[in-house]
Amino acid sequence: MQNRLIFTYVVIATWSHRTDAECLKDILSYPTKYVGMLGSSKKITTIVNYLQEKGHSSHDIARVKAPIGLDINAQTPSEIAISILAQIISVRRSAQAR
Repeated sequence: MQNRLIFTYVVIATWSHRTDAECLKDILSYPTKYVGMLGSSKKITTIVNYLQEKGHSSHDIARVKAPIGLDINAQTPSEIAISILAQIISVRRSAQAR
């Protein structure tokens, strides 16, 4: 099962900071290819602090792309979704090039 997880791409975008933090705390236990979280700088800082309090290493936390998406000045929900998928494709393709 672990080999499959290495090809897993996770986007966390729930309705609350608490739920995002709990999802992220759990998913960091798995060897995923990509973990991204949608959110403001304040939300991301709050969740990173929470993860550090829960004992996650700097290495684990560094795996998280936040805020997610390529910086293409996306403003609408559709543009944000495209920027997120573009980032995932970039991660996937760069891994295949190695």
